[in-house]
Amino acid sequence: QLHQRQHRDQSQRMNWYDTIAEGYDELRGEEQRRKFAVFDDYIGDDMTVLDVGFGTGLSDAYFDATIIGLEPSTGMLNEYDGDATTYNEEASNIPEIFGANVFDAALCVSTAHHFDNLDQGLKTIETAVTSDGYVFLSVFDDVADKANAILADKDVLERCHVDRDTVLVYQLD
Repeated sequence: QLHQRQHRDQSQRMNWYDTIAEGYDELRGEEQRRKFAVFDDYIGDDMTVLDVGFGTGLSDAYFDATIIGLEPSTGMLNEYDGDATTYNEEASNIPEIFGANVFDAALCVSTAHHFDNLDQGLKTIETAVTSDGYVFLSVFDDVADKANAILADKDVLERCHVDRDTVLVYQLD
């Protein structure tokens, strides 16, 4: 029964994103770019970055790095008109799609609040990042305390507040 409820919730969430996809950049574009600006000093143009929650591809337009997009909403992906490689998949499928130690970094901007289990979601993302790679994370303020507790043993390089999110940069080691 729990699995059925989670599947229903996930389906409703994707329907909502499919519905707002056409106007998403206007609705959240500036906010997302302000969060991306926190990561500017860390993302070089020679990096390959997994964007978990790729949405309409704002990260690909913002960064010069090679961006690989992972987005469960078909509507959001349909709004993207760039040339990045994209996958219409859930974050939980990262290990099956990419394997381990593939990316220099992972972006997870305004996405982690959708994870059924934040700790497990971050661990899944981390598996795809090289052992010295970075994770760029933004979480809604109501999830920030939980994220900070999960990251207590990580090398958090940056922590700040942007709009309605706590933005964190941490490096794996």
